[in-house]
Amino acid sequence: MEALEPPGEAIKSVLFQHQKEGLGWLVHRENSGELPPFWEERDGEYVNVLTNYRTDKRPEPLRGGIFADDMGLGKTLTLLSLIAFDKFGSFIAGDRVNSAGEQCGDDEVRSESAKTKGKRGRTSKGVSQSQKKRKTQKTASTSNRKASSSSLDETPDVLSTKSTLVVCPPSVFSTWITQLSEHTIPGKMKVYMYYGDRTRDAEELKKYDIVLTTYTILATEEPWEESPVKKIEWWRVILDEAHLIKNANAQQSQAVTKLKAKRRWVVTGTPIQNGSFDLFSLMSFLRFEPFSIKSYWQSLIQRPLSQGNQTGLSRLQVLMATISLRRTKDKGLIGLPKKTIETCYVELSREERELYDQMERKAKSAVQECINAGSLMRNYTTVLGIILRLRQICISMALCPPDLKSLLPSDNIEDVSNNPELSVSSAKVSALLKLLLAAKDQKLTSKSVVYSQFRKMLLLLEEPLRAAGFKILRLDGSMNAKRRSRVIEEFGAHEQSTATVLLASLKASGAGINLTAASTVYLLEPWWNPAVEEQAMDRVHRIGQKEDVKIVRLIARNSIEERILELQERKKKLAREAFGKRVSKDRSEIGLDDFRALMSL
Repeated sequence: MEALEPPGEAIKSVLFQHQKEGLGWLVHRENSGELPPFWEERDGEYVNVLTNYRTDKRPEPLRGGIFADDMGLGKTLTLLSLIAFDKFGSFIAGDRVNSAGEQCGDDEVRSESAKTKGKRGRTSKGVSQSQKKRKTQKTASTSNRKASSSSLDETPDVLSTKSTLVVCPPSVFSTWITQLSEHTIPGKMKVYMYYGDRTRDAEELKKYDIVLTTYTILATEEPWEESPVKKIEWWRVILDEAHLIKNANAQQSQAVTKLKAKRRWVVTGTPIQNGSFDLFSLMSFLRFEPFSIKSYWQSLIQRPLSQGNQTGLSRLQVLMATISLRRTKDKGLIGLPKKTIETCYVELSREERELYDQMERKAKSAVQECINAGSLMRNYTTVLGIILRLRQICISMALCPPDLKSLLPSDNIEDVSNNPELSVSSAKVSALLKLLLAAKDQKLTSKSVVYSQFRKMLLLLEEPLRAAGFKILRLDGSMNAKRRSRVIEEFGAHEQSTATVLLASLKASGAGINLTAASTVYLLEPWWNPAVEEQAMDRVHRIGQKEDVKIVRLIARNSIEERILELQERKKKLAREAFGKRVSKDRSEIGLDDFRALMSL
């Protein structure tokens, strides 16, 4: 990859080398005239080597792809630099144009402050060659599908309406606004927040360089034909934290897939979370046939993978190598401080152990009965509910419903309803308090993030932490975007009076936000999906972090939590192999073998 400098007219920050190379790759993907992956030209025809489909019309280039750099490597700034090119110099058929669509020379767009060797306004040799090839193919017909990518050669007037739609979860709104403030010259990029009280005029939205909205907003407006977002053919649509559309049947997934756009980008540090089928919805959004057609995805990728067939993995690797870019922090690209992950094993209290063992015996019996009857997957929700109770006992019995107390003798467990202090009495809470106090003794101003997937647990932790002398803040899914942004900003402040512990929901705080004010992360319980945990960790370990980061996982010994860690390792292996060279049997869901392992059957 050849490095590319961002337009100095709009971007005031200096990019890291990997960001410049990433920018070059993004520009290349958007402007290359190359055939899509798995297409070949044979005897005047174009042939898809996977489906053997033949046509005399040249398939449209895939303008976009998957930007899958590790979390915390500065993807947002790289994307802002790409968007800035729309206004301050662009690339069409090898010629540089300004925002009015006129050709301009290097001197007109080169930033005097640019000191590095990257080349502004010029792509790599490979890009130039493909662009030259594209010039000779202007007569090739384009697809007449309603929302397919349009040929740049056929839309010379599109330069006047180059609006980019950025779709993200609410927690990432503040990140985009902060990044715009930190990295762009004021007034150079017009941004509209399509959220809350918003315009219904599509023409109004087209006046802006960037329109920010959320997946929820688009899902809500999906049935509304008059939605201004649906009326526009966007110059570019960017799905930030795109793993949120991994369920192709969800309304928000269908809403973003139907958007009309010339360029389509999937942005996520974790494109595979549970298994390879997570990628199908991304292919569907990218409109990358035949992989965007479910039956083809099943036959070409999913089924061979599930059978341990090398062909499926090889296709997946070729696909990902062609349309995705992924760099990881372990390559030392940005010189981040060290990150260490420790596992703190916690012995359950006598009451917790007795209740856990009784519940696990009942759970094993129930799961075994379902397996014997061949009805496990029909009773999937019931079995997951049983496993949920086991996981909750490992954290605090206060999370469990009152009827679970009946499993213990009445003198073994006290009624916590009238005694709030007892409600959080647990081995894990005691261990957490000891760890936080030890960290406070070492450095009074050190900040920590405590993650849990259970909002009730975050609420229960507030009182004992305050009693121990900690100033705390809470961040969870019940808060709107504005309130979340305020909490993040307050936690990041450097004043001594600010909170030193952030109690954060694993899901609500895992995506897109910046928590580099903290240097220690505590994971109160393991989650099925290792990618969700990694996202949460990388909110702290990312660009801007100045101190070594310590991750502490609290795991109940001799419990289902230890077996969840083993399940996580299998999922991590598949995610690595999608970008690697080895063969593995795909595990896309918590299936029969996983249930057996979780219950030690």
